[in-house]
Amino acid sequence: MSTGPVSRTAKITDAQRAAAPATATSDLVRPAQTAKFISADAGARKLDLGADGKLPALKLEETAGTPVEEAGEAGSNPWLLIGVLGFSIVTSIAMLLIDASPRRGEREAKVDARLEILRQYVEPPNPRATRPYQQRLRQALQAHSRGDDEAERMHYRAVSDMLRAGDLHPLRGLTGEIDSDDRLKELLTILLRD
Repeated sequence: MSTGPVSRTAKITDAQRAAAPATATSDLVRPAQTAKFISADAGARKLDLGADGKLPALKLEETAGTPVEEAGEAGSNPWLLIGVLGFSIVTSIAMLLIDASPRRGEREAKVDARLEILRQYVEPPNPRATRPYQQRLRQALQAHSRGDDEAERMHYRAVSDMLRAGDLHPLRGLTGEIDSDDRLKELLTILLRD
């Protein structure tokens, strides 16, 4: 027998282990250990198969209570169900009919009113035939762009007074059309709000 190092794959016998020098024990390989499954309950009983070799069948027992009594205790109230269904229908209809769009802010309404006045009333088709109300509206818009709120409001009030004046033609109004006068009144009301 050789006293040199032993191959790791070779099996070591007890006699070889005793004959090996103390320094060579670190080079020896221990026999392989295999993993074994150990259940949590080591004393658990295995299922006993029946005489016919099949697993035992599950047997159910009936209780003394009747099914009607049990359903009454665990069932829901029909009036509650009708109430919830009715509430759901009413809220669905309300969501369809109610306008949920956000209301425009006062500032945005004034900006839109100024743009409409500029397009519809200040910019005439014939620049040489500018009427006095158009001059006042132009001055009001110029005052707004300068940041002079007081002058702007003064010019809008002057146009509003022109619209209410009693010497206007009953069919043509200040702007030439009664509908156009009404719209101008609405725009001036928006712009004169605080």
